[in-house]
Amino acid sequence: MAVSLTGAWLFFRMEHGCQSDWSTAVSPNGAWLSVRQEHGCQSKWSMAVSLKGAWLATVNMKPVKMINDKSHLKKTLGWWLVLALFAAGVGVTYMRTLESSPFGHVTSRTNATYDYIIVGGGAEGCVLATRLSEDPRVSVLLLEAGGEETVSMWNHVPLWSPIRPGSKQDWGFSTTPQKFACKSMKQKKCPVLQPKVLGGSSLTSSMLYTRASKYDFASWPQDKAKTWSYENILPYYFKSEDMLDEDLKISDRHSTNGPLPVSGVQKEMYLLHDMFLEGARELKNKPIDCNGLEGVGFCRLYTTVHDGDRFSSAKDFLRPVLSRRNLHVSTHSTVIKILITNRRAVGVDYVRNGDKKTVGGSRDVIVTAGAIGTAQLLLLSGIGPKDQLTKQKIPCLADLPVGSNLQEHLLLKLDIQTNESVGLLSTSGGVFGNALLRTDVTSSKNRPDIQLTFSAIADDLGKEDNGENDKNKHSSGAGNTTSGQGFTIIVELLRPDSRGSVLLGSANPFTQPKIDPNYLFNPKDIQMMIKGIKIALSFLSTAPFRAMKARVREKPYPSCIEHRFKSDGYWECLLRHIAVGNGQATSTCPLGVMNISNLRISDASVFPSSVSGDLMATRVMFAEKAADLIRGHESIRFYRKLANRALKNS
Repeated sequence: MAVSLTGAWLFFRMEHGCQSDWSTAVSPNGAWLSVRQEHGCQSKWSMAVSLKGAWLATVNMKPVKMINDKSHLKKTLGWWLVLALFAAGVGVTYMRTLESSPFGHVTSRTNATYDYIIVGGGAEGCVLATRLSEDPRVSVLLLEAGGEETVSMWNHVPLWSPIRPGSKQDWGFSTTPQKFACKSMKQKKCPVLQPKVLGGSSLTSSMLYTRASKYDFASWPQDKAKTWSYENILPYYFKSEDMLDEDLKISDRHSTNGPLPVSGVQKEMYLLHDMFLEGARELKNKPIDCNGLEGVGFCRLYTTVHDGDRFSSAKDFLRPVLSRRNLHVSTHSTVIKILITNRRAVGVDYVRNGDKKTVGGSRDVIVTAGAIGTAQLLLLSGIGPKDQLTKQKIPCLADLPVGSNLQEHLLLKLDIQTNESVGLLSTSGGVFGNALLRTDVTSSKNRPDIQLTFSAIADDLGKEDNGENDKNKHSSGAGNTTSGQGFTIIVELLRPDSRGSVLLGSANPFTQPKIDPNYLFNPKDIQMMIKGIKIALSFLSTAPFRAMKARVREKPYPSCIEHRFKSDGYWECLLRHIAVGNGQATSTCPLGVMNISNLRISDASVFPSSVSGDLMATRVMFAEKAADLIRGHESIRFYRKLANRALKNS
């Protein structure tokens, strides 16, 4: 065992007379672990743990004949006990460090009224609370249904978040039975990831930093000031960004000193990332900065990771300002109704620890509960389709298409086998390649519709599909990889043509809403996904991937054996069985037509359409701009100059 008191890492390895031919490297700042499988060791496995919460990795070893030595066994068990106690101590220390930080705390008491009430402490809510409370003359209350993100030390570990569908920090929602997709799921219901924790989906995002395409905003409704034009939103991307890569700090496409950390390729990923870029060049594709105006191509990798921690809006925006006296944050507080008098929002009712409470808002009630939660709350408050509200015996205050137009990124994971163990779990979550592709050649705009993500982590989701609707099975492009020798390619549909809906389950606010994403209803979605799959697999024929004998696992998915393996029919069957949404729902509320004064919707639910790329950077940008619109002033004069220079030089 070796422990660094300054570098914050622990490396522990148990051996039983090994003669190993492998090497291990551990970064003294808890950044990464790189291992090769052992072939001559009796060790079952080895572990590395970052005390900074950066990562936890386990690697399966090949056991040989065990030593029948009771004293040795006692020593082994003793070391395990030491490790367990040490890990427990680390967890307690980590939690106490956060709790005793000078940043302040969430509150158990609230005032009778506030200037601003923010409903939902997710990505946008934390940003808005931070920015609005910069003005000491106003009071701000942030209400979050879940608990604090500090409840688990793993919440900020890249690709190791304990927030999974149905977990304690998730709402536990599922879709309605799907007619065209989710066929391998129990009752044909796909899980719907909806984090219920301070920081929300920023704790579950892919950690890829990708801005939306400039063409995404061309279809947004524009006022005379062109509020949502690309030229007017780009400065807000710059405002939030903190580019950490020394070579990119001087780039006119990036900025520094914002709360959102952006890193270049991690050192441990150089080799794999270079393989990805070399494969792209062999396919006649020039690597680009996908955050530039090109928007389509094989991307140089940027992730929202710093010092081994994933970005979260709670940790990076909210916690540093919790000591502000004009800012209160109340967790475990579920808002059940927006109070509206004379077509004006005047406050909210919420439930905390079983007690119903009311709080007034003198300026604005701002809803940031996400595409699902925001739609549900508006409907419960009498804002939505009149016929639906009448069925639930809810008085209709505004007859609007709330809950319609639901859009969700859809993804499929392809398990790729190799003859070498990639075996790498790093601060970038193992991601070593990213591409934004345009498969719809009929479109006049150079706007991506498919994203490819290459991850060094081979996927293993347990048992194979048995044709009897395995519960929550959502991956394994052609069967599961259990050897640990391989990687995963994620094919993601960015702009689905299928449209879904969110309806009330009942007038009871604690009843799950009816979520129908209507996955793969439009055949065009299937066509684009199959094109994306073929482009992804074309990488396997390039020299760097041939060298490691990369190939799709050749065991067809059991429910699709009637189709020729890797044919279009096979891929369509696979998509309809195991493709799922990735928790990036949008577009359930109309933008700018609420017709209720003092009520603002400031999250992805008001995006007219889904955007091209991971949503996190765009959601943060949207909240940054919304804060300026609410306050009635512009905070981006400096960043506007940077943005104008970037536009001029692109």
